[in-house]
Amino acid sequence: MHSSSRTHPIDADEALKLGLLKEISNDPKVRALELARQLAELPSVSLASSKTSLERTLFDNMESCLKDEVNVASHCFAQSDAALGYAHFAARKATTPRLGHDTKDVAKGKIRDLNTALSSSVANYPKRPFFRFGGRGATFQQFDIAVGALAGGLRKADIAPGDRVLAMMRNSVEMACSWMAVNRLGAIWVPINPELKSVTLKTQVIEDASVFVKSPDRAGPQSFSNLMDLAPPVTEPVIVTPATTSALLYTSGTTGKSRACVLSHEYFLLQAKALIDSCELRDSDVLYCPFPLFHLDATALTIVPALLLGAVAALSVRFSASKFWDEIRATEATVYNYMGATLAITYKQQPNERDGDHNVRRAWGVPLPNFAQEYEQRFGHSLLTLYGSVESGLPVFQRLGVPSPQGSCGRVRRGYQIRIINEWGDEVPANTPGHLLIRSGHPNAMLKEYFGDPAYTASAFRNLWLHTGDLAKVDEHGNMYFVGRDKDVVRRRGENDNAKEVEDEFFCHPDVVVAAAYGVPSQLGPGTEDDLKLAVQLHPGSTVTEDELWQWSATRVARFQVPSVIEIVQDIKRTPTGKLDKSAMPLVGGKWFDIRK
Repeated sequence: MHSSSRTHPIDADEALKLGLLKEISNDPKVRALELARQLAELPSVSLASSKTSLERTLFDNMESCLKDEVNVASHCFAQSDAALGYAHFAARKATTPRLGHDTKDVAKGKIRDLNTALSSSVANYPKRPFFRFGGRGATFQQFDIAVGALAGGLRKADIAPGDRVLAMMRNSVEMACSWMAVNRLGAIWVPINPELKSVTLKTQVIEDASVFVKSPDRAGPQSFSNLMDLAPPVTEPVIVTPATTSALLYTSGTTGKSRACVLSHEYFLLQAKALIDSCELRDSDVLYCPFPLFHLDATALTIVPALLLGAVAALSVRFSASKFWDEIRATEATVYNYMGATLAITYKQQPNERDGDHNVRRAWGVPLPNFAQEYEQRFGHSLLTLYGSVESGLPVFQRLGVPSPQGSCGRVRRGYQIRIINEWGDEVPANTPGHLLIRSGHPNAMLKEYFGDPAYTASAFRNLWLHTGDLAKVDEHGNMYFVGRDKDVVRRRGENDNAKEVEDEFFCHPDVVVAAAYGVPSQLGPGTEDDLKLAVQLHPGSTVTEDELWQWSATRVARFQVPSVIEIVQDIKRTPTGKLDKSAMPLVGGKWFDIRK
């Protein structure tokens, strides 16, 4: 740390606001002793090696830490009595990591991998309910027993640390067990969409996957039930580090090719802790998620928070507007997750006397619709929103109790930094849309890489910033606004059409269930930018026509936002997480209109 003493110190409060510090120590000497204790718990390696490793772990941005704190810690480690101090603390018995209901152990670094998190949860509250799905339930202890049994079968099938294990199953207790069982062996869980077929499936199956875990209702030498009975259970997990890869999760691929993100054990814990803190989750909560386990929301943001809190994770097979509230009531959910068009579809259901008959106190997700206030009043609970992705984690979140401007997804969380730049890489002024860049000082807070694609990884992290592919803006108060995907903006007649804004306008039409706006090749020929097409799904029995929808839009939106072509469709395909799948939208078809009139 001696190099830190040559830097110019900055004010502690300012460092905290900028996200350069996780906390301000009340007593630098106490902080130094904490570092020494953690050093004593490391394996017996050289003092210099331990010191360097510990500094990197505890001081994410050493040059920005308080000068006095750094100097005291440096003195304890680097001065002549360091060896004596190390020997003193090394003689102490290392404390066993124990999980508290407030998850402070995660923040303090005692629990930094999923294996330890599960073991601690089982030790702390074995008989508590942990999992609810389809009328079935499992306590933490029952879940752990199933994980051990499956891990035994996988080990018998020669699964070893670092192997990639493909899981192609619908949501179930067994699917969740497969994740923890694979990680218990030090292997990597690769969940993929069970509905994939043909070419798309081929591109997502990792060629070197070690075993194919089939659905529990299918027979075969590697079916779930056979693996559970194949060998004695594995009760002791393989030792892993916080950076050990836990899983590969695919991006949603709504505007292009899906890519596998390499995610560490600690990544999942950090995202869960962020959600717990931002939503003020409790150990008494039942966390309901209608999205699949091959997605971040059901894994890092439902199962893991429940694991850390001793709460309940309640999953559904898939999102269904007609069954949504019935499942929430059946699972006794107190917090649920929304995404994509799910709130819009739910809100379009006919109001009934049971709208307020539930235990929900809060819901979180993206995007927050423009009818959020009406939704909250109708269903009697608050809505929170954020900005996040598989790649970045949760860098932006609304703050409870702090008024948030309309359209904002919150402010940057401590430990993250964002930049909004133009096409030349220059930062733009406040309230100016641009390309969103993100980075974090927390180790393992973001993806490690895109699997098997070093060139794309290098491009995404050019200049040491994650280029998200999203457009956003930040106001003068630090509130961030998501504008849209870079590929979700249609360049037409010199104007940028934001697809989401057009979709929001058409959602206000009483006959429209959902609408998808996207670009199609212009009839004026190649090189003339794109035209805006709108696919519209109507309520059953509606007789509204494309002409009537076009005339209606011409009176409500800016001229450049009026669609060139409208097509009424029976259904709009969505991803398993409820997002509109625009990569599957037809480029031909529909009725064209002359927007020059």
